[in-house]
Amino acid sequence: ARALLVGAGRRRGVEGACDAAMALAELEARDRVDLPAAYVEAHRVVRRFDDGAHADCVDRARAMLAMLAAFRPPAAVLAAIDADPDADDPSVGLEASDEDDAGVRTSDPFAAWASA
Repeated sequence: ARALLVGAGRRRGVEGACDAAMALAELEARDRVDLPAAYVEAHRVVRRFDDGAHADCVDRARAMLAMLAAFRPPAAVLAAIDADPDADDPSVGLEASDEDDAGVRTSDPFAAWASA
């Protein structure tokens, strides 16, 4: 399940990506008890999805950041995310022609999975 959340949450253009990324942050906090990793994932959600279309998801991420403030990782880790929130998005740069009529990237298997 973790691998699917990682894959789906890193693809900004996939419907449900923000929720998948938040589910990963919650998984890191709850099941793995890796609170700095949870903070990183929530920080990435805010930076990647704060576009107005994902307000509820981003609000959840901000609430998580407030709760995990004591576990904030080094500034350099967060600065790398701030510099390029989409650095790990494998769908960045795919041609528009890779999309079907619904706008789903057909060459991205996680996009197909998330839209099913």
